[in-house]
Amino acid sequence: MINIHLANFQKSKYRDVILLFVWIAIGTVLRFLNIGEKPPWTDEFATLVFSLGNTFQSVPLDQVISSNELLQPLVVNPQHGVPEAIESLINEDHHPPIFFALANLWSQLSPAGKLVDLGVMRSLPALFGVLGIPAIYFLVRLAFPPVIIAHLTACLMAVSPYGVFISQEARHYTAAVLFVIASLSCLVSASKNLIQQQRIPWLVSILWIVINVLGMGVHYFFALTLIAEIIALIYIIWRYKNNWSSINNLIFQGRGILLAILGTGAGSLVWVQLWLYSRDDQMTEWIKNSDRTFLDFLNPIAQSMATWTTMLYLLPIEGPNLIVMVIFIIFMVFSILAWMLPLFYQGIKQGLQEPVTKLGIELIGSFIVAAVGIFFAISYLLGMDITRGARYNFVYFPAVILIAGAGLYYHWQQSTLTNLDILQSSKIQQFKQRIKVFSQQRNGVILVLFLSLCSGLTVATNLAYQKYYRPDFLVPIIQANSQAPIVIATTHNTLVQTGEIMGIAWEWQRHHQAAKSTSPNSTQDLPQYLLVHQQERECLGDNCIASKVLQQQVEKFTTPVDVWLVNFQAPVQLDRCVRQEVKTNVAWVNGYSYQLYSCN
Repeated sequence: MINIHLANFQKSKYRDVILLFVWIAIGTVLRFLNIGEKPPWTDEFATLVFSLGNTFQSVPLDQVISSNELLQPLVVNPQHGVPEAIESLINEDHHPPIFFALANLWSQLSPAGKLVDLGVMRSLPALFGVLGIPAIYFLVRLAFPPVIIAHLTACLMAVSPYGVFISQEARHYTAAVLFVIASLSCLVSASKNLIQQQRIPWLVSILWIVINVLGMGVHYFFALTLIAEIIALIYIIWRYKNNWSSINNLIFQGRGILLAILGTGAGSLVWVQLWLYSRDDQMTEWIKNSDRTFLDFLNPIAQSMATWTTMLYLLPIEGPNLIVMVIFIIFMVFSILAWMLPLFYQGIKQGLQEPVTKLGIELIGSFIVAAVGIFFAISYLLGMDITRGARYNFVYFPAVILIAGAGLYYHWQQSTLTNLDILQSSKIQQFKQRIKVFSQQRNGVILVLFLSLCSGLTVATNLAYQKYYRPDFLVPIIQANSQAPIVIATTHNTLVQTGEIMGIAWEWQRHHQAAKSTSPNSTQDLPQYLLVHQQERECLGDNCIASKVLQQQVEKFTTPVDVWLVNFQAPVQLDRCVRQEVKTNVAWVNGYSYQLYSCN
C-alpha cells in the first residue's frame, strides 16, 4: 500500500515538472521568436548606448554628419566596462544602474568594434521573461495549496501577450518583474505566518529587504510595488483583526514585517540619492497632463483597461488591413464583456468562498487594487499620466496573472468534482455526461489558454504591440521618392530625438546590407543626417535659430540634394529648395512626420 502511494506521488511529481518545462518551452519560443527583426525605438537606443558605456553627447549637432558618426555610440567598445556604463547612465539618464550593469556584461557577446547586435541585447530581457514563468509557478505554490493553480498561472505567464511584449524590448522591465514576483513571495509568506499567529522568520525579513533594495536598483517604479504591498498588508491585518488577542500580540508577531519595511527604507536611500542626482524632468515631459481636458480625464481609465486586457488577450489589431483590424477589435470587445469577464468574476467569487484559496485571493487582490489606485492617484492628483506607458504596469503584472490563474481554477476544478458523480453512471451515460461537463467547464479554460497563446503569437509576429516608431515604414518611402543624395534633418532637444533619427539610420543600414548581399554591385548611398539643436521656446516669431542653422547647412551643398525634414519642430526657410509631394501608399508612419524638399 505504501509503495502504491509512493509511486503515485512520484508520478504526480514528475508530471508537474514535465508540465512546468512545457510552459517554459512555450514561453521561450514566444519570447525569442523574431526577437531581432523589429526595429529598435528611442528607449531601446538609450539602453544600448548606456549599457555599452557610450554617450549620446558624442553625436555632433548643428552639422551634417554621416551614418557612421550618428551610430558611433552603438559600437561595442571592449574598453568600456560596468563603471563606464554606470557613469554614462548617471550623467545622461534617470534610471537606476543594476540592469544596465548586467547588460554591459551581456553586450560582450557582440563583436568588438562593430554595431551592437540588437538580437543579443534583447535576448537578456527575453531570458528574464522566461525565468518569470518558473518564478510565478513557485509564487503560486506558496500562495495556494492546489498545484493546478500554479500550472494555470505559469501557462498564462508563458503566453501572455504583455509578457511577450516587455520580453522583446531591450529594456529592464522583465528584470523588474522578477523582483516583483520575489517580493510578492515574501509578502505571501509573511502574511500566512501573521494570520496563523506565527512569528515571521528573520530569514524571510532579511531576504525581503535584499529583494526590495535590488528591485529599486532595477527600476524606481518598483517603489509603487512596495507601497501597494504595505496597503495590502494593512487590509489583511484589518480583515483578520480577530486573529490577534491584543495589539501587543500583533506587534510581536509582525515585527519581522516592521524590520523589512525599515530595512528596505534604509537600503533604498542610496537609490533615492542617485535619483535626485540624475533626475531629468525633460525625459518625463511626455507623461505630464498640461491642458486637463475631458479627454485627459478619460485617458487613464481607457489606457489602464487596455493594458489589463493585453495581459491575457490581444488579437491582430495592428495588421495591415483596416477591415480585419476593425473585425478583431469588435470581436475582442464582445468576447471580453460577454464571456471573459463573467468567467473570471465567477471563478474569483467562488475562490473567495473556498478556504484553500480565500487568503491568497484576498491578499493578491488587495495588492492589485492598491497598485491600480496608486496609478490613478499619480495620474489624476499629480497630473502625470503614467498609464500612458503600458510597460509601467510591470508593477502589478504578475499579480494579475496570478489572480487570473486562480479564477480559472474554479472552472477546471468543477469538472473534476462533477466527474466523481459521473463514475456512478453507466458507460454510455458517463461518456455523454463527460462531454457535457467538458463543454460547460474545462472547455472555457482551454479556450482562454488557446486565445492567450494566439495573442502571444500576435505580439511575436508584430501584429500587435508594435514599436512606437516605425522607421521600417519610413525608409522605403524615402528610397522610393528620392534619386538625389539625401539629408535627413530634425530638431534636437534631448536624447529622445537622437534615438528617433538613430532608428532611421539603423534601419537604413539594414536595408543597405541586404542590398549588398543580394547585389554586390549596388551603388545605393547612405543618407547624411543633421540634428539641429533647439531648446524649448527658442523659436520666437521669425527669429528661429534652428531654421537659420538648417538654411546654413543646406547652402553648403554645391550639388542637388533632397532634404527630408523628419519631426522638424521649427519654421522652414530653405532658399533654392522646393517642397515636393511625397508619393506613398502608407497613411501614416508611427512616430515620424516628414516633408521633402528638393534643393538645387
